[in-house]
Amino acid sequence: MRMSHRWDCPDRWEARREGERAFERGTGIWRNPYEDNFLEPNCPEAAEEWRRSYRAAEQREEERQAEERHQHRLAEQRREQEEYERMVYEQEYYARLEEERQQQEPIQEEPQVQGD
Repeated sequence: MRMSHRWDCPDRWEARREGERAFERGTGIWRNPYEDNFLEPNCPEAAEEWRRSYRAAEQREEERQAEERHQHRLAEQRREQEEYERMVYEQEYYARLEEERQQQEPIQEEPQVQGD
C-alpha cells in the first residue's frame, strides 16, 4: 500500500529498506530522497519512514559499537587480572624454591679462631 496520495511514492517497507541501506552505504541523513529538495517526488510519509529507519539503523550501530567497547574493556580487565595472578604465582613459587633451598643447605658453623 502506497503511503501518500501520489502514485509514485514508495510504500512504508520500501522507504524503511531504503533508509537502512542509506545508512549502510554511509549516505548522510540529509540525503533523504523522499523529501522535496531532491529530484524524487515529495512524499512526506515515505520521508518520515526513511528518516525513522535511518535513525534506527544508526542507533543499532551505536549500540553494537558500545557493546564492542564493553567487550574490549572486559577482555582487557581479564588480561590484567591474569597477569596479576601469574605474577603472584611466580613470586610464591620462587619464594618456596628459596625456602626449600635454604632448608636443604647444611648449617655451617663459622670456624672458630683460636686465640694466641
